Amino acid sequence: THTHTHTHTHSHTHTLRLRPAFQMLGSMKVVGAVGAASVALAALYWRRRVMPIGPCAADGRPLPSGDQQVMLSGNGLTRYHLNIRWLKEGECIVVLIHGMTSPGVDVWRPLIACLEARRRCVLAYDVAGRGWSHCAGGPMTIGYHVRQLEELLDTLSIGDRPLELVGLSFGAVIASNFAVRHRDRVRRLVMIAPAGLFPPRDYLGLLAGSGLLGLLARVRWAARCRASLKRDYARELRAMTDGGAVLRAYIAN
Repeated sequence: THTHTHTHTHSHTHTLRLRPAFQMLGSMKVVGAVGAASVALAALYWRRRVMPIGPCAADGRPLPSGDQQVMLSGNGLTRYHLNIRWLKEGECIVVLIHGMTSPGVDVWRPLIACLEARRRCVLAYDVAGRGWSHCAGGPMTIGYHVRQLEELLDTLSIGDRPLELVGLSFGAVIASNFAVRHRDRVRRLVMIAPAGLFPPRDYLGLLAGSGLLGLLARVRWAARCRASLKRDYARELRAMTDGGAVLRAYIAN
Protein backbone atom coordinates (compact mmCIF):
# COMPACT_ATOMS: atom_id res chain seq x y z
CA THR A 1 0.00 0.00 0.00
CA HIS A 2 2.83 2.33 0.89
CA THR A 3 4.56 1.65 -2.46
CA HIS A 4 1.37 2.26 -4.41
CA THR A 5 0.74 5.55 -2.62
CA HIS A 6 4.32 6.70 -3.18
CA THR A 7 4.17 5.85 -6.88
CA HIS A 8 0.88 7.68 -7.31
CA THR A 9 2.21 10.77 -5.53
CA HIS A 10 5.40 10.74 -7.59
CA SER A 11 3.44 10.51 -10.86
CA HIS A 12 1.07 13.24 -9.73
CA THR A 13 4.02 15.51 -8.91
CA HIS A 14 5.43 15.13 -12.42
CA THR A 15 2.02 15.91 -13.86
CA LEU A 16 1.86 19.11 -11.85
CA ARG A 17 5.35 20.10 -12.97
CA LEU A 18 4.82 19.35 -16.65
CA ARG A 19 1.39 20.89 -17.01
CA PRO A 20 2.57 24.50 -16.57
CA ALA A 21 5.36 23.83 -19.06
CA PHE A 22 2.89 22.63 -21.69
CA GLN A 23 0.59 25.52 -20.89
CA MET A 24 3.47 27.97 -21.22
CA LEU A 25 4.49 26.44 -24.57
CA GLY A 26 0.95 26.73 -25.83
CA SER A 27 0.74 30.31 -24.60
CA MET A 28 3.99 31.17 -26.35
CA LYS A 29 2.60 29.82 -29.63
CA VAL A 30 -0.59 31.81 -29.21
CA VAL A 31 1.29 34.99 -28.28
CA GLY A 32 3.66 34.51 -31.21
CA ALA A 33 0.81 33.97 -33.65
CA VAL A 34 -1.13 36.95 -32.30
CA GLY A 35 2.02 39.06 -32.41
CA ALA A 36 2.70 38.12 -36.03
CA ALA A 37 -0.90 38.84 -36.95
CA SER A 38 -0.73 42.19 -35.15
CA VAL A 39 2.33 43.17 -37.16
CA ALA A 40 0.59 42.24 -40.41
CA LEU A 41 -2.58 44.10 -39.45
CA ALA A 42 -0.64 47.16 -38.30
CA ALA A 43 1.25 47.33 -41.57
CA LEU A 44 -1.91 47.05 -43.62
CA TYR A 45 -3.75 49.54 -41.39
CA TRP A 46 -0.90 52.05 -41.69
CA ARG A 47 -0.85 51.58 -45.44
CA ARG A 48 -4.56 52.35 -45.63
CA ARG A 49 -4.46 55.24 -43.16
CA VAL A 50 -1.68 57.29 -44.81
CA MET A 51 -3.20 60.68 -45.55
CA PRO A 52 -2.07 63.72 -47.55
CA ILE A 53 -1.09 65.29 -44.21
CA GLY A 54 0.13 63.68 -40.99
CA PRO A 55 -2.41 62.84 -38.25
CA CYS A 56 -1.24 65.64 -35.92
CA ALA A 57 -1.69 68.24 -38.66
CA ALA A 58 -5.01 66.66 -39.67
CA ASP A 59 -6.28 66.99 -36.10
CA GLY A 60 -5.44 70.71 -36.12
CA ARG A 61 -2.89 70.51 -33.32
CA PRO A 62 -0.51 73.48 -33.11
CA LEU A 63 3.13 72.91 -34.01
CA PRO A 64 5.21 72.38 -30.83
CA SER A 65 7.41 75.26 -29.75
CA GLY A 66 10.87 75.13 -31.31
CA ASP A 67 9.79 72.97 -34.25
CA GLN A 68 9.48 74.26 -37.80
CA GLN A 69 8.10 73.19 -41.15
CA VAL A 70 9.69 73.39 -44.58
CA MET A 71 8.13 72.81 -48.00
CA LEU A 72 9.62 69.91 -49.95
CA SER A 73 8.76 69.28 -53.59
CA GLY A 74 8.57 65.51 -53.02
CA ASN A 75 6.00 65.41 -50.24
CA GLY A 76 4.92 68.93 -49.19
CA LEU A 77 5.39 70.30 -45.68
CA THR A 78 7.79 68.44 -43.39
CA ARG A 79 8.05 69.14 -39.66
CA TYR A 80 11.60 69.19 -38.27
CA HIS A 81 13.67 70.15 -35.25
CA LEU A 82 17.14 71.61 -35.83
CA ASN A 83 19.18 73.59 -33.33
CA ILE A 84 21.80 75.37 -35.47
CA ARG A 85 23.33 76.89 -32.35
CA TRP A 86 25.67 73.91 -32.10
CA LEU A 87 26.29 73.61 -35.85
CA LYS A 88 30.06 73.91 -36.12
CA GLU A 89 32.19 73.61 -39.23
CA GLY A 90 33.30 70.04 -39.88
CA GLU A 91 31.31 68.43 -37.07
CA CYS A 92 28.74 65.72 -37.68
CA ILE A 93 25.02 66.36 -37.51
CA VAL A 94 23.06 63.73 -35.60
CA VAL A 95 19.98 62.80 -37.64
CA LEU A 96 17.16 61.03 -35.75
CA ILE A 97 14.66 59.01 -37.82
CA HIS A 98 11.62 57.60 -36.00
CA GLY A 99 9.68 54.42 -36.73
CA MET A 100 6.53 53.84 -38.75
CA THR A 101 4.14 53.90 -35.77
CA SER A 102 6.02 56.47 -33.68
CA PRO A 103 4.52 59.93 -33.01
CA GLY A 104 7.25 61.64 -35.03
CA VAL A 105 9.87 63.96 -33.57
CA ASP A 106 8.29 63.77 -30.11
CA VAL A 107 9.60 60.24 -29.52
CA TRP A 108 13.14 61.69 -29.53
CA ARG A 109 12.62 64.58 -27.05
CA PRO A 110 14.66 63.10 -24.15
CA LEU A 111 17.53 62.14 -26.48
CA ILE A 112 17.46 65.54 -28.21
CA ALA A 113 17.75 67.28 -24.83
CA CYS A 114 20.63 65.00 -23.82
CA LEU A 115 22.57 65.55 -27.06
CA GLU A 116 22.02 69.30 -27.14
CA ALA A 117 23.20 69.51 -23.53
CA ARG A 118 26.47 68.13 -24.90
CA ARG A 119 26.47 70.81 -27.63
CA ARG A 120 25.66 68.41 -30.44
CA CYS A 121 23.73 69.60 -33.49
CA VAL A 122 20.62 67.42 -33.88
CA LEU A 123 18.16 67.14 -36.75
CA ALA A 124 14.93 65.23 -36.11
CA TYR A 125 11.98 65.21 -38.49
CA ASP A 126 8.58 63.64 -39.09
CA VAL A 127 8.67 60.89 -41.69
CA ALA A 128 6.23 61.55 -44.57
CA GLY A 129 2.62 61.05 -43.52
CA ARG A 130 3.39 61.06 -39.80
CA GLY A 131 3.14 63.80 -37.17
CA TRP A 132 2.99 67.18 -38.88
CA SER A 133 4.54 66.03 -42.17
CA HIS A 134 2.61 65.80 -45.42
CA CYS A 135 3.02 63.16 -48.12
CA ALA A 136 2.50 63.29 -51.85
CA GLY A 137 0.47 60.08 -52.01
CA GLY A 138 1.25 57.14 -54.23
CA PRO A 139 3.57 54.25 -53.34
CA MET A 140 5.29 54.85 -49.99
CA THR A 141 8.43 52.90 -50.86
CA ILE A 142 11.72 53.00 -49.00
CA GLY A 143 13.17 55.05 -51.85
CA TYR A 144 10.43 57.62 -51.30
CA HIS A 145 11.41 58.02 -47.64
CA VAL A 146 15.11 58.22 -48.47
CA ARG A 147 14.40 60.98 -51.01
CA GLN A 148 12.49 62.90 -48.34
CA LEU A 149 15.58 62.92 -46.11
CA GLU A 150 17.85 63.85 -49.01
CA GLU A 151 15.67 66.81 -49.99
CA LEU A 152 15.27 67.93 -46.38
CA LEU A 153 19.06 68.08 -45.90
CA ASP A 154 19.52 69.99 -49.16
CA THR A 155 16.69 72.42 -48.42
CA LEU A 156 18.15 73.20 -44.99
CA SER A 157 21.56 73.79 -46.66
CA ILE A 158 23.25 71.04 -44.70
CA GLY A 159 23.36 68.49 -47.50
CA ASP A 160 27.16 68.48 -47.56
CA ARG A 161 27.71 67.99 -43.83
CA PRO A 162 28.92 64.65 -42.36
CA LEU A 163 26.12 62.73 -40.66
CA GLU A 164 25.55 60.34 -37.79
CA LEU A 165 22.29 58.53 -38.52
CA VAL A 166 20.14 57.07 -35.75
CA GLY A 167 17.14 55.03 -36.93
CA LEU A 168 14.42 53.43 -34.83
CA SER A 169 12.51 50.43 -36.23
CA PHE A 170 11.43 51.43 -39.77
CA GLY A 171 13.60 54.53 -39.37
CA ALA A 172 16.60 52.19 -39.27
CA VAL A 173 15.59 50.89 -42.71
CA ILE A 174 15.52 54.47 -44.03
CA ALA A 175 18.85 55.24 -42.37
CA SER A 176 20.60 52.12 -43.72
CA ASN A 177 19.34 52.73 -47.26
CA PHE A 178 20.45 56.37 -47.07
CA ALA A 179 23.87 55.19 -45.86
CA VAL A 180 24.21 52.87 -48.85
CA ARG A 181 23.50 55.76 -51.22
CA HIS A 182 25.75 58.25 -49.40
CA ARG A 183 28.61 56.25 -47.91
CA ASP A 184 30.99 59.20 -48.05
CA ARG A 185 28.71 61.34 -45.88
CA VAL A 186 27.68 58.88 -43.15
CA ARG A 187 30.24 58.63 -40.35
CA ARG A 188 28.13 56.46 -38.04
CA LEU A 189 24.98 54.38 -38.42
CA VAL A 190 22.98 53.44 -35.31
CA MET A 191 20.07 51.02 -35.83
CA ILE A 192 17.70 50.63 -32.87
CA ALA A 193 15.40 47.58 -33.11
CA PRO A 194 15.71 47.69 -36.92
CA ALA A 195 12.71 46.48 -38.88
CA GLY A 196 13.43 43.46 -41.06
CA LEU A 197 16.64 42.22 -39.43
CA PHE A 198 15.13 39.05 -37.97
CA PRO A 199 14.37 35.60 -39.39
CA PRO A 200 10.73 35.83 -40.50
CA ARG A 201 10.14 32.12 -40.97
CA ASP A 202 9.30 31.47 -37.30
CA TYR A 203 6.72 34.24 -37.16
CA LEU A 204 5.23 33.37 -40.53
CA GLY A 205 4.98 29.73 -39.51
CA LEU A 206 3.09 30.62 -36.34
CA LEU A 207 0.80 32.90 -38.32
CA ALA A 208 0.17 30.25 -40.98
CA GLY A 209 -0.80 27.68 -38.36
CA SER A 210 -3.03 29.99 -36.36
CA GLY A 211 -5.92 30.23 -38.83
CA LEU A 212 -5.68 34.02 -38.81
CA LEU A 213 -4.58 34.19 -42.45
CA GLY A 214 -8.08 33.14 -43.48
CA LEU A 215 -9.48 35.95 -41.36
CA LEU A 216 -7.15 38.46 -42.99
CA ALA A 217 -8.16 37.24 -46.44
CA ARG A 218 -11.81 37.96 -45.60
CA VAL A 219 -11.10 41.59 -44.70
CA ARG A 220 -12.07 43.51 -47.83
CA TRP A 221 -9.56 46.35 -47.55
CA ALA A 222 -6.75 43.87 -46.88
CA ALA A 223 -7.67 42.04 -50.06
CA ARG A 224 -7.66 45.32 -52.00
CA CYS A 225 -4.23 46.19 -50.62
CA ARG A 226 -2.78 42.82 -51.54
CA ALA A 227 -1.88 43.67 -55.13
CA SER A 228 -0.50 47.11 -54.32
CA LEU A 229 1.56 45.76 -51.41
CA LYS A 230 3.16 43.20 -53.71
CA ARG A 231 3.84 45.83 -56.35
CA ASP A 232 5.19 48.54 -54.06
CA TYR A 233 7.11 46.56 -51.45
CA ALA A 234 8.16 43.22 -52.93
CA ARG A 235 11.79 44.10 -53.64
CA GLU A 236 12.27 46.06 -50.41
CA LEU A 237 10.69 43.39 -48.22
CA ARG A 238 12.85 40.65 -49.73
CA ALA A 239 15.93 42.69 -48.88
CA MET A 240 14.68 43.68 -45.42
CA THR A 241 13.77 40.20 -44.25
CA ASP A 242 17.10 38.65 -45.23
CA GLY A 243 18.95 40.22 -42.32
CA GLY A 244 22.09 38.13 -42.80
CA ALA A 245 22.48 39.25 -46.41
CA VAL A 246 21.93 42.89 -45.43
CA LEU A 247 24.60 42.76 -42.75
CA ARG A 248 27.08 40.91 -44.95
CA ALA A 249 26.62 43.43 -47.76
CA TYR A 250 27.01 46.34 -45.36
CA ILE A 251 30.18 44.91 -43.78
CA ALA A 252 31.66 44.06 -47.19
CA ASN A 253 31.16 47.62 -48.41
